[in-house]
Amino acid sequence: MNKVIGTVETKQVSVLQGDHHIITAVKIADGQAAFKAGCVLYEDSGAYKALGASDSEHKAVAVALEDLGATAKDAVVNVCVHGLCRTEDLCYANGTAVKAGTVSGLRSAGIYCTGTPAAED
Repeated sequence: MNKVIGTVETKQVSVLQGDHHIITAVKIADGQAAFKAGCVLYEDSGAYKALGASDSEHKAVAVALEDLGATAKDAVVNVCVHGLCRTEDLCYANGTAVKAGTVSGLRSAGIYCTGTPAAED
């Protein structure tokens, strides 16, 4: 039986598509640079960091649902960890559009994407 535990309102909901998502708040690594909603994240030592376009050694596991400004210690951001996202709204740490390999990696984490990635790897 499925049960709704709670809901999260986000400012940039355009990243998500549909209404079957698992959303949670995660700790952002201290010293992490600012990033936009739609940024693909990976986990590192219990905290999350923005994935760079050339970070093939890290596995994408979440998508930020809100912008992160200048970071402070113990920053927290709402993220999608399972569900459907719009590919055209996803990006890397530097704001560039995601590539096919990242979209495939997200699928392995349970995040599916509609649309076509910006480029092949």
